[in-house]
Amino acid sequence: MLIFRTIFACLLISTLAFAQREIQLPAPSEMLVVQGGSTGGSNDVGTIYYGAVPANHGTKPVLVFIHGYNSSASTWWQNNDMYSKAFADGYRTAFVSVHPDQNMWTNGQLFANMLNTIRNHYGVNRVVVIAHSKGGVDSDAALVHYEAWNRVERVITLGSPHWGTPLADLASSGWTSWLGAIFGQNNNATKSLQTGNMANFRALTDNHANRPKTNFRTFGGWDYYGSLWISGVYLSSKGGAKNNTDCGNDGVVNYKSTRRPNSSVIFACLDSRGKIHHFDIAKGTPMWNHIKLQLPSSLTREIDNSKMDTEKYNPFAVIQSSGEFLSADQGKRSVTIHNASKVRIRVYQENGFAIRISTSGNVEANIDNVYNDSESNVKIYDFEQYSPSATYELSSDKPYFAVVETDRNITATLHTDLSNEKFTYKEGEDMNFFVHLEGDEIESVSGSLMKTLNIDGSDDNSQISSTLKFTKKNGQFTAQQRGTLPAGVYNVAIQVKGKEVTRSIVTSIAIVPSEKGVQVENNLDGLVAYPNPVVSDKAQIHFEIQKKGIHFLNIYDFTGKKVYSENLSHLDVGKHEITWQADASLPNGIYIYELISNDKKTAKRLVLKR
Repeated sequence: MLIFRTIFACLLISTLAFAQREIQLPAPSEMLVVQGGSTGGSNDVGTIYYGAVPANHGTKPVLVFIHGYNSSASTWWQNNDMYSKAFADGYRTAFVSVHPDQNMWTNGQLFANMLNTIRNHYGVNRVVVIAHSKGGVDSDAALVHYEAWNRVERVITLGSPHWGTPLADLASSGWTSWLGAIFGQNNNATKSLQTGNMANFRALTDNHANRPKTNFRTFGGWDYYGSLWISGVYLSSKGGAKNNTDCGNDGVVNYKSTRRPNSSVIFACLDSRGKIHHFDIAKGTPMWNHIKLQLPSSLTREIDNSKMDTEKYNPFAVIQSSGEFLSADQGKRSVTIHNASKVRIRVYQENGFAIRISTSGNVEANIDNVYNDSESNVKIYDFEQYSPSATYELSSDKPYFAVVETDRNITATLHTDLSNEKFTYKEGEDMNFFVHLEGDEIESVSGSLMKTLNIDGSDDNSQISSTLKFTKKNGQFTAQQRGTLPAGVYNVAIQVKGKEVTRSIVTSIAIVPSEKGVQVENNLDGLVAYPNPVVSDKAQIHFEIQKKGIHFLNIYDFTGKKVYSENLSHLDVGKHEITWQADASLPNGIYIYELISNDKKTAKRLVLKR
């Protein structure tokens, strides 16, 4: 535990120098005159906005509101009546702006300091925090890891991803990492919400000595619509479907992820009050009356043990997928569908639509259901398929991401060594991956691991990657990654090819440091590709042969499918360089180049961007 605290403390030196500002807001009825400008603007990190003091505040607690990802303090009063409702009911308020694009460690330290300032401003010992989305995770870091627990009576979280969100995994994957704004920029905040990184955060936080000193109550929603339609559909196939088992998602966070361990859960699974999406759960009209019921009458500790969620669970220990993903920054992608009568293709394009879909086979488009949702940049195509097999080809000169689904209930499932008791791997520990396909027979499985973060939450520039070699065993496909990868957060991308369908799986895992350390697999010096990204069809790959023997250079796509191989066993000891000529048929995106030299192996990432 000490090693983590030391690393995190080093990361936060820059935060300590960040100046705070304090601004007094007018009463809600007068807010129109201060809209825009510096009030709740986009560059107000470190600013505290104090709400007007209502005449009827009495001894009611001070409420501190913290925003979520890619937002600021103004989210609580611009197009939102949360401030006005709190004021009308006699609550003193403060609204903070933390970094919209940084991880919970950076924001946690900043928020802990701001809480001290707010407490002193109002002359109170403790406050109540109301946190939306990632603000709940930032609050968790502040209270547990930065000693703010003694300044806060309780925290009420609204749609907070206490276990992360599969959308963050997707944003860091080869399917969409090149399209940064698919569901929000892939910045430090996004990366920190990868499910593997949050599993590590939960392990650090839930076992911390300060955790029992905190009092959290959580609200989770389970509906999605409008601008959150395609993300909600994606989460539905990732353990967020609207049924009694999965409990739904709010378009950004699976309901199960909003449950913080050892905390009170207010909206139960599929509770009718939670039929709300991720942005509306932070608004006054639908939520204030529910929040108000959870506010203390005084600032003495009032932990509601009757609602405490003490169950041990890991909502992303098992990953499922019922769809196939197609993506490109330009060009064509195709998919062949077998033995289905209905096919739905949901296409996302960031800046207007320029997608074309052509079909081969006996296929008819249901024109009534081919529609463009301008609010969410989503186009949905429904097809009736009358032949046993049909091919659908998507083409565009603009980036796009598509999810392909059919009326056939065929689901791919990934199991690992992780469970409700085990959240992370340790350095030196072998990792096992088990894939099966319900409703179809698997023909092949490929996969890869790509390091996306250092375990301390900082950006990773190592390009460390590894391919997963799946083999059939006891009716399922298995792969083992030897315990030779260094600590960090790794994106996992797997493609499951059945006889009739293909399914795409994406998730993330964390490897934490161990006292013994690890003999790193990527231990061949000198392997480098230039230029990287590859802006033409050619890359120079430099490497060193240390001992005569068997040597291969392999190149894979980001799902672990081999696209190139060259035997280098004829080369002498020394430094070498070869030119890789990318085949014209290979799409732009992330690739993995791997040098196998006798008993050693190194794999790194290569980006093709012509």
